[in-house]
This record gives sequence, structure tokens and C-alpha cells, in this order.
Amino acid sequence: GANNTATLLPNGNTLNIHGTSSVDGISLIRFSADYGCYGINIAKSNNSTFGTNTLVTQGEELGHVTFYGADGTNYEAAAQITALVDINGDPTNGTDMPGALSFRTSPDGSATPGERLKIDCRGFVGINESNPDKQLHLSANNNSVSASDYTAANNTIRFTDTDTTVTSDQPGGTIEWETRDSTAAGVNAYIATKNSNTGYSTMVFGTGNTSTLEERLVLGQGGDLTLYGGEGLSANLYLNADQGDDDGDSWRIGSNQDDN
Repeated sequence: GANNTATLLPNGNTLNIHGTSSVDGISLIRFSADYGCYGINIAKSNNSTFGTNTLVTQGEELGHVTFYGADGTNYEAAAQITALVDINGDPTNGTDMPGALSFRTSPDGSATPGERLKIDCRGFVGINESNPDKQLHLSANNNSVSASDYTAANNTIRFTDTDTTVTSDQPGGTIEWETRDSTAAGVNAYIATKNSNTGYSTMVFGTGNTSTLEERLVLGQGGDLTLYGGEGLSANLYLNADQGDDDGDSWRIGSNQDDN
């Protein structure tokens, strides 16, 4: 059964629970129809006197949940979740405590978790980026990547179709743009791919609204570029140059005829 007689993790802990059974652990269950669930509360005050309430500062770590593994000699840190006071806001007296979560893992050859993912007080997410300035921000050093090997970039987003028997024109992945407007709610644009069992893919750009969303521009497997217009409408390709001088510099290739 579980016991609290030994200290195994680095620096020890005030409470230790050890055991050999698959059920050894901690369970928190609340039985209530009108109150929330149980939680684990971790707090930090900037004072060494018990019971004091001294303001914490921007960037200060508030608590960790750390995961260790035995390496044959010691227990080493493999991963960690850390809560911080976010650097994008100032804690103040009252009810203002801007928070952030940092998810950290130890790289191969190390036992020191480093930050891999950050969620800040604005809801911005950074991957290898501690201060994201967009809702999703990926950072990486591509200095050693070949100039022509775009798929090897260290800040790449990849969509994987796990089907091992792909059929012709099977969707491979889609990025969608949606509006919540009360008169036109729904997806109104997308970029998608169509896969094939030959290993090649077609890229499709679509626009419209929820009732007329259609393919508009298709980049084929062999590099062919096809522009589609709606029935009875023109599908024009505009090539504009130096629009600021008001000379009307442009080329237009257009058609409003079926199969023209």
C-alpha cells in the first residue's frame, strides 16, 4: 500500500506518498448537484511570513506541476507545467491577476524542462515563443535548413491524413474562415487540398457563403492553374501594375462564356 516514509524526489517534499499498487495515487471527487468540482489550489505571496498577502510581480512563477522519471541513479525532471504572472498585464490590489501557463519538456540529453508552449492572459498561444504577439505564434531558427527545402522548416504546420488507402480527390486538410454575422453566418472561404494515391496533391481555394461556397482557384498536381467563376458570371484574372499613378495600368484576361 501507499506510505509516506521515504523521500525520493530531489530536495524532498513535505508530503510523500509512495506505493507499488496500480491504484496508489490521489483521488478528488465531489458529490454535489449545486457546486463545482474539487481542485488543487497553489498560491504564491511575496513574503516569508505565513498568512501575509504581498503583491506578486510580472513574470513571477506562481507554481509548478513537475513530472519525474528514474534514470537508474536519480529521479530527473522530464516535463513541467508552470503558472506565471503574465508579462502582458500588471497585477494590482483587488481582482486583477493576469495569468499565463507554460508547458515545458526536457530535450534529449537534458533533465531541465524548457518552455515549448505558452498561453498568455490574452489567450494568445506561442509554440517555442514565450511572448506571442498573435493568437497563434510559432518561432524557430531555420538557419540550417536548405533554402529549397520548405517542408523541413522548423516552424512548419503539418496536416496529416492518416488514411493508408487514399482515393482520388480525397480531402487532405482544410483551413476555413468563418463569420458569425447574423445574416450570413458560416464558412465563407477556405484553402484545402485534395490527395491522391499517387502521392501528389491538388490545392483548392474556395469563396462564397454557406449556400454558394465553391472552388474558385485550383492549383493542379502538375502545376496547372484554373480559375472558376459562378454560372453566368465572369471569372477574371486581373494583373495590376503601379495603381497609385491613376494611369489605369492593368491587364485583364476574362471570360463569361461556358467552356471558353
